[in-house]
Amino acid sequence: MKQASATAPAGANGTFEPDTKGMSQYQLQKLCRAVNSDPVARERFQSEPDAFMAEFELSDAERAALADMDIDALYDLGVHPLLLRPFTIIAGVSQEDYLAALNPET
Repeated sequence: MKQASATAPAGANGTFEPDTKGMSQYQLQKLCRAVNSDPVARERFQSEPDAFMAEFELSDAERAALADMDIDALYDLGVHPLLLRPFTIIAGVSQEDYLAALNPET
């Protein structure tokens, strides 16, 4: 029986290429948690979002989803629903709009 390799996949040239998606996803959730739980962070995110987002290692897609308050994209990018809903409440998103964003075909 063949065992799964414990090493990360190699790139095209055989060199190690770390998976940075997990770290970026962690940073995105860390930002949402900060905004949800820290009034100072919340005020900074609302008043100077670009400067606040720059403090986190986010991908371009994550920055765009945050800037546009793209709920579906944030969910697809891995923001946990228990972080996402309070984050969107703070942004003034109604329950109806939140659910519609996550279920576009309904």
